[in-house]
Amino acid sequence: MKIKLLSAALTYGIVCSVAQADQTSPVIGLHHKTPELIAFTNATIHSQPGKVIENATLVINNGRVQSVIKNGQVPPGAKHVDLQGYTIYPGFIDAYSDYGITFDYPTNDHRGPTYRIDRIGGNAANGAIHAQQNWVDHFVPDSKKAKALLNNGFTVVQSAKQDGLLQGRAMTVSLADGIANDLIYNAKAQHFGSFDKGSSAQDYPSSLMGSIALLRQTFSDANWYQDAYGKINLQDGNQIEYNSALAALAKIEQQGLVFGTDNEHSLLRAAKLINQFDIDVTLLGSGFEYARLDEISQLNAKLIVPLAFADKPELGIAQGRNIVLADLRHWERSPGNLATLENTDL
Repeated sequence: MKIKLLSAALTYGIVCSVAQADQTSPVIGLHHKTPELIAFTNATIHSQPGKVIENATLVINNGRVQSVIKNGQVPPGAKHVDLQGYTIYPGFIDAYSDYGITFDYPTNDHRGPTYRIDRIGGNAANGAIHAQQNWVDHFVPDSKKAKALLNNGFTVVQSAKQDGLLQGRAMTVSLADGIANDLIYNAKAQHFGSFDKGSSAQDYPSSLMGSIALLRQTFSDANWYQDAYGKINLQDGNQIEYNSALAALAKIEQQGLVFGTDNEHSLLRAAKLINQFDIDVTLLGSGFEYARLDEISQLNAKLIVPLAFADKPELGIAQGRNIVLADLRHWERSPGNLATLENTDL
């Protein structure tokens, strides 16, 4: 209960100041610009992994951490909250989310095979490539979903629509209350991707092998496009066409890619593919990484590993006859998956 009350107190202080931080909307009527300065004292604060500050004073100025000091003084004019006996942890960041995205791609009512899509605004020739999307342009805060995440300790998310092979640029946003403009920390964060072509109505790709081939071709085309765009095609004398998806991938090596996978085999496939292009990649794990630990520990990649463990299998008389050994093995080993990875050189 103490942790919940503390979270609510901290969230309230930050949310109030964020809600009052809007700087570009027209002001209607009387308003106040009283600075929101809050000092939390006498707390035990985990400021970073392995670092604990006892009797600490945390000062929050207009929604941002100003200082964390042992036995610090309360600044003049600050609201004072005594947190004797409480422990403060930094909020979690969900690096692979679709929070605040309600956008849907148009449905295709065409019957029969679909081999081509309409080329609109310089989009890619394949409907599974959405690299040109900037999801900050579609961000709509959702207080109900934000509350659920806050109650689980998350305060910030990196979010994009998870649809397609290359899904576009994510955004990094706060889960506080307020207008969208005030909640955006990074309007252009990492790219998102996967092996699933998503809502694309095109027949190709129709297999995992096809998805890998299309991704490899797209990364190669993006490298070619940076040198070719604006020049004349010697074969037909025309200028190279504009392609917004390839243009958006110009600096993906530095901008980074978060790539979703659903099992340990696809994780290794993704790493092998993406490392060919020297892209700073973060791979979404499945909780089965222990099964191919030796290979995964050698990867040049960062991992996002789920904390959801396998449910206990039903072992009644009827169910026990049909239980699969692999399910029992995963139920036993999944709780130690993260610790196993931590003990490697990954």
